[in-house]
Amino acid sequence: MQHLDAATRSAYLASLSPGSDIDHRGTHLSPALLNELLTALQDPATGRPQFGHAWFGMATFTGDTRFANAMFAGQAQFSMATFTDLAAFHGVFFASSAAFDRVTFAGVTSFARATFAGSALFGATFNDTAWFGEATFHRGVDFRGSVFEKVTNLGPLVCAGTVNLSVTEFCGPMAAELAAHRVLCFRTRWAATAALRLRYATVDLTDAVLEYPLTITSARTAFGRSPGEIMYEARLMGLATRARVASVSGTSAAHLVLSNLDLSTCQFAGTYNLDQLSWTAVVLSPRLRAV
Repeated sequence: MQHLDAATRSAYLASLSPGSDIDHRGTHLSPALLNELLTALQDPATGRPQFGHAWFGMATFTGDTRFANAMFAGQAQFSMATFTDLAAFHGVFFASSAAFDRVTFAGVTSFARATFAGSALFGATFNDTAWFGEATFHRGVDFRGSVFEKVTNLGPLVCAGTVNLSVTEFCGPMAAELAAHRVLCFRTRWAATAALRLRYATVDLTDAVLEYPLTITSARTAFGRSPGEIMYEARLMGLATRARVASVSGTSAAHLVLSNLDLSTCQFAGTYNLDQLSWTAVVLSPRLRAV
């Protein structure tokens, strides 16, 4: 859009309506240009911008980027995009797949209260604080290969499928509150203190790298968006609420603290410094209880 003259840009924007498909691959979008686009797509009934399919692959978003409360009815494709400053997606609804793979988020990033009805793929680099508080994933969310440089807050969030944190690196302090079916942490690296509070989930820590204490606990009560408001967990209700640990094989337990978890089927073979593992109020297999 930045290369269009005023008349051509006005004609293009006038051709749009709520639910239009958008293709801005490789485009440079300033806050002013993005605001013009969002205004053209605004649904008068709801006041929310509404996209059909949206292709923003390899786009560059300069300045503060705000998609807050937008609705993506079709695919949302942001692969290899760059956000130079704030990236605000709080309250966004993704009805179909959302792809943020190989994206660079240079500033503060927020997906707070976002809803992903389809698959969600990240694999991104977050150079500043990242927030995913109160996000909901109806299927799964894949963070494989992501790098979080500073403070990370994953949750509280609800995921009816798998939260995949494998081969992800957390360079700064990290906190997560996850109600999910599974949490995969194959070769995940924590280079700062971290805390995971889980509901329902089976977590796998095979070959994880812990440079600082990692505390994993099973939350007894549902996570709340705000006092008196409980996050939606109906898709997980058939599972036991106490979280389970599937494996710590290949991981050093020297910095690992486990509390109120089910370890009865956990794989400990190949775990390093197992004598330094700290646990409280856990469920053990008969074999381990006898040790």
